[in-house]
Amino acid sequence: MKIKQIKVVAGLIFQNNCEELISYNFDYKDLNKRVFIYFYLVNNFSGKVLNNFHKELKWIEIKDIREYDFLEGDLKIIDYISSNDFKY
Repeated sequence: MKIKQIKVVAGLIFQNNCEELISYNFDYKDLNKRVFIYFYLVNNFSGKVLNNFHKELKWIEIKDIREYDFLEGDLKIIDYISSNDFKY
């Protein structure tokens, strides 16, 4: 799925054909919830990043990604982008 322009909750507008990297279902068994998660590669955006959900927001290098805590449902994308298969 390609997206020409999308505004997300974080306050950004993504432009120039964002490409879906990976999407999957994840079951949070302790919450009895299933979520469908989409991740996109964004090459160009405008707007100001808004932190509506987390204690901290920061830009990091991919090589450092495993130094941070993520939700269990995000681990699949973390594995993907930290692998040699991910080209950006």
